[in-house]
Amino acid sequence: MQRPYRTALLTALIAGSTAFGLSACKAGYSLGGGDEGEFDGVGGDSNTRAYFGPGSHWELIIDDEDNSFTLNRSDDPTTEATVKLSGAVFELDNGFTRLSVDVTNGDDGGNFNEEDEIAMISISDDMVVLAPPSADEDQLLVLVSADTCPSSNIRGNWITYKLNGNDSPSRSGNAFFGDYQYSTSSYTGFSNNQFNLLDSYDFVDGETFTGAACGKGLSIGDNHHQYLGSGNAAVVHSLDTADGNNYDFRVVFEAREITNRPDLAGSYAGLLYNGGKGEGSKTKVIDMECDTAGLCAITALADFVADTDSETTYEIELDGTPDGVADGFITGTISTESETSTPNIACMANIDIHEQGGKFLACVGQSPDATTQIFNIFAVSR
Repeated sequence: MQRPYRTALLTALIAGSTAFGLSACKAGYSLGGGDEGEFDGVGGDSNTRAYFGPGSHWELIIDDEDNSFTLNRSDDPTTEATVKLSGAVFELDNGFTRLSVDVTNGDDGGNFNEEDEIAMISISDDMVVLAPPSADEDQLLVLVSADTCPSSNIRGNWITYKLNGNDSPSRSGNAFFGDYQYSTSSYTGFSNNQFNLLDSYDFVDGETFTGAACGKGLSIGDNHHQYLGSGNAAVVHSLDTADGNNYDFRVVFEAREITNRPDLAGSYAGLLYNGGKGEGSKTKVIDMECDTAGLCAITALADFVADTDSETTYEIELDGTPDGVADGFITGTISTESETSTPNIACMANIDIHEQGGKFLACVGQSPDATTQIFNIFAVSR
């Protein structure tokens, strides 16, 4: 259904625009196992937090004592890092964390620069989402806590945040959100209930993510690599069995019923990916303001440190029934000022993270610029 673009409302809610850089991403790699234990590099230091995830393989270590970080990228967890970034960490009042790059090392050849500022949001201590740290690609980094393998089964919801080149959010047979379980006894992940992004959000046959014994938070299979974090958070990297150059990333987080749409209302700091845009302009750092009716206005920030903005870029109307498709999800549409279409979107929403009051939305939809491409939002309440 076509909906008028609420310019006045959006202007009253927020404003701003700029593209952010990106992270180099290599398709397909051989992951090694390892003994269960602490993540390499943490060394048991209680002041240190470690996160990891795919794209190719990223490791982020934050030292809360001296407010410093290191961000390393390697072809896979078993090889030496090809890029090493380090610098200072600043917690900003606007909900973002600023990673200020002081030193860059490595022979990767990517466009990594000293004095770069990387925007990051944190979801409890379980997950971080980073704007791309290089200017060569546009992939957001989603990293989960890297520690020991889980002692109990993981249960959560997931969305896709990197599109397999053989899939499309306009096809009935491709799933883009659903539930996730990981069994510690069988080293296997399951998505028994998953759905497409067509108007009726139809059920798609479930999937199994087979792996080997978990080692240092990684469960490795021939075609599925599962990064297993804390708090029911995980990232699943799935390779296309027919073409190893095609793969997708799915992020998993604690599932919680939404129940009441007004509970989504609030001010959020976030990151956005629009696969329908051109290279170098797919990723934005955003403010998002949601009202009690489920209308969310999104503004790209020209400078996330100074919190300056320019123009409203998107409107999300989450008018679907809360928990209607599945518990913890709400659906809706995306609008732009041009109003040429209103593509579909589905958000997994946690309105009380670990019963500590924080809110987190992770959304996947059809790009307003090309409905064969995906559109993502990651946003955490301020």
